Amino acid sequence: MRIGRRLMGIAACALAIVGSPARSHALFHISVIDEVLASLDGDPEQQFIEVKMLFAAQNLTKNAVLAAFDENGAYVEDILVLPDNVANGVNGARWIAATGAFQSAHGFTADFTMPAAIPLGGGMVCWGAPGIAAPDPASWDHTDPDNYVDCLAYGTYDGPTPDHVGTPTSLLPEGHSLVRRSETDDNAADFICAETATPTNNAGATVEIAASTACDAARASGIQITPDESGVLVNKDVGGERWTITRNLDGLTVTGNVFSTDGGPPLFLFCEQQNVQDDDVVLSCFGADACSETSCPTFAFISEVTLPLAFFTPPASMVPLANAIRSAAAHARGTTGPATSAGLGARQSGVQITPDEARVLVSKDVGDERWSIARELATGTVTGNVFLTDGGAPLFLFCTQTGESGDSVTLACSGADACSKTSCPAFTFLDDVTLPKSFFALPGDDPMPSTTPKPSSTPGPSDTPEATDTPEPDDTASAGPTPTPYRYPY
Repeated sequence: MRIGRRLMGIAACALAIVGSPARSHALFHISVIDEVLASLDGDPEQQFIEVKMLFAAQNLTKNAVLAAFDENGAYVEDILVLPDNVANGVNGARWIAATGAFQSAHGFTADFTMPAAIPLGGGMVCWGAPGIAAPDPASWDHTDPDNYVDCLAYGTYDGPTPDHVGTPTSLLPEGHSLVRRSETDDNAADFICAETATPTNNAGATVEIAASTACDAARASGIQITPDESGVLVNKDVGGERWTITRNLDGLTVTGNVFSTDGGPPLFLFCEQQNVQDDDVVLSCFGADACSETSCPTFAFISEVTLPLAFFTPPASMVPLANAIRSAAAHARGTTGPATSAGLGARQSGVQITPDEARVLVSKDVGDERWSIARELATGTVTGNVFLTDGGAPLFLFCTQTGESGDSVTLACSGADACSKTSCPAFTFLDDVTLPKSFFALPGDDPMPSTTPKPSSTPGPSDTPEATDTPEPDDTASAGPTPTPYRYPY
C-alpha cells in the first residue's frame, strides 16, 4: 500500500531532518496526482496535471517525470521532465503542469508548461521518479509504472496496474477534470468527475472552470459477447456522444445508436459487411432518424468504415470503432465541431427498424435508466446496453422472451459487466421484466411496409463500392444463416 510507503517516507523525512539538514528539502515523493484534465470544449490542446503534497518539504521536483501510457499500459512518452523545483513546500501545497493553450484560454499561470500529450479515450498518466531525491532522468526506466510516485489510470485503460492504481477509474478526464476525493490506492474509488475544475498553482492561485461535458455523460466503455454467441456488444463514450453498437454474427451486420452531443434524438445505424481486406473488415454504414408516429425515415448512406477484425474479438479496444463512428455520425449530421452534452435526462427516445427487417432498434428510458437495445424479430431476443444515471459503467443486457399476455411481453433478462483484457464475465440472471408491446412498436397497423428499402437499394455516392460476397466471420463465433425478413407481429 502506498500509505505504508508514505509512513516510511515520513520517517525518512524525520531522519533526514535530524541527520542531514541539506537533504531535508530534497524530497518530492509524498505527493499524489490530485486533478487531471485531458480536453475542454472538445479541444485536446487544453490539458493539465496537478499534484498535491501530502507532507511538508515535498517541493524538490527537479528531474521528476510526467509520463503517458496508452490504454494497454504501454509507455508512450515523457510528457515533461520537470525543469526545476517549486518554491512552496508546505503540507497541502500544489503544483501544476498545463498546456500553453489551457493557460492562454483561462488566464492562468501554471508552474510548468507541458505539451498536449495526455491520452484520450483511455490511458494512464504517471509522475515522479525512484528514490527520495529525483535522480538523473537518464538513469532509470521510464517505461515501468512502478518507478513512479503516483499514477492515474482512466477510461478504457486495461493494462498493468501499479500498487497505487488499484482499479482504474472508468471515468474520462474529457470535457471535465477528474479530481481526487480520497486516498485509498484505488483510482476507481479515489477519483470523481468534477463539474467545476479548480487548477491551482504552487503560489495558491486558482481559477474555476465549468465542465463542458456534464459528468453524467462520463460513462465507461466496454465490450461483451451475448450468451448465445450470436452478437458482440460494444459501447463507447467520447465527450458527450454515446455509441451503443452490436455486431450481429448471423448476418454480419452492425446495428445500434449514436447519441448526439446536444441531447437531441439518437442516430440509428445499420452497417453491412462488404469484404475483408487482410486483417480489416469493410462496412457500408447507413443512418436514419427515429420513426415518427406515422412513418419510419429511410436509412441513408453515411460512409464506408474500415475496422480491424480484432476489434470484434473480445476482449478488445474500443478506440478504433469509436473514432470511426464518431466521424461517420458527424458526417451524417453535417457537423464537425463539439457541443456540450445535455446529459442523460435530456436525450430523446426513438425506435427504428433495420433495413434488412431483422431487428427493431430502441433507444428509450425505463425508469431512470436509458435502454439502448435491439429486439430480434424472429425470436423476441433483446440485446444491448442499460446506462445508469450515476455515470458508472453500462450493464450489458441479454433477454429472452418468455411470455406474452394482452398488451405486454415478459422477458427473462441477464446482465454482465464489460470484458476485461483477459476474460469476459458470465451473464447472470437479473429479473423477469414486463414491458408493453408498444415499447417496441412501429408506426401504423402494418409497421413493416414492403417498401422499406434495403441498403443495396439505398442511394449513395456514385463511388460507393459494390457489395462483394459476404465473407465468413472471424473465429470469434460461427455465423448462422442470414435471417428471413420477418413482419413485426404487433
